[in-house]
Amino acid sequence: MVSSFCKPSTSACILLSSPDSILLLRAQREGIAAGPIMSMIHTPTQPFRRQSVTLTAEEIASVWTDYRRITRFFYSAQIAFNRERILLESLSLKEPEQTKARVPLTGGSYRFYLADHLSALADVRALCSAVLTQTYTLAETAALASFSPPGDSRSAGGIEVWGEKLLKAQGKDWNALACGKAGVVEVAVARNLSVHGDGRIGISDARRLREAGVIGKKEGEEIPLTVETTTEYRGRLKDLLNEGGILERNRNQGLSA
Repeated sequence: MVSSFCKPSTSACILLSSPDSILLLRAQREGIAAGPIMSMIHTPTQPFRRQSVTLTAEEIASVWTDYRRITRFFYSAQIAFNRERILLESLSLKEPEQTKARVPLTGGSYRFYLADHLSALADVRALCSAVLTQTYTLAETAALASFSPPGDSRSAGGIEVWGEKLLKAQGKDWNALACGKAGVVEVAVARNLSVHGDGRIGISDARRLREAGVIGKKEGEEIPLTVETTTEYRGRLKDLLNEGGILERNRNQGLSA
């Protein structure tokens, strides 16, 4: 299901898709008709001046509403996994690898060995990958939509490019972030490896990390994607948005970690 919010006085439109609820922001202003996010990055020709974020208050609020939704999913999934594991382990079965179970599912059923089920519950990498990917997509799309004209992820370059542009619009540089440029590039590489690779740093990944100033990450090594590192990486993306002018407000309305 797709729900939308459009502000009549402008051509700005927010689309939220469920269940993924990956935020897509379309901000076409200055007489440009609303439509797909434009495939271009604006390069100022005038001397630098501090710029205001082009997103409306409602659009910025939607960014953080979605951020908190991902956070709740992350925590709730961990609670559900731990509860299921504790429950099954309390049965004290002597041979879980020989014990089969069957559960009904929408459109059919699922048969499994208990030992395999417990192993799956203990492996949080898939959960962390999904959460980090959604958070990164949310941050990237919100940042690109805040530009004038809006950018497109297909031509925006990596986080090194759009992150720097986001900060520059506020008169800042990478020093505004506690993790610096190196920290956010590490997030981007970890996200890419979790989606497209086996979690191990390749040649191009190592070069990218090295050029960003990341220390101690070498080719062939793995970037662990755990609950702790995922929480840390999400925090870095959150700081980038806040320092880039997409300010989180009303934090007491829900989890925002």
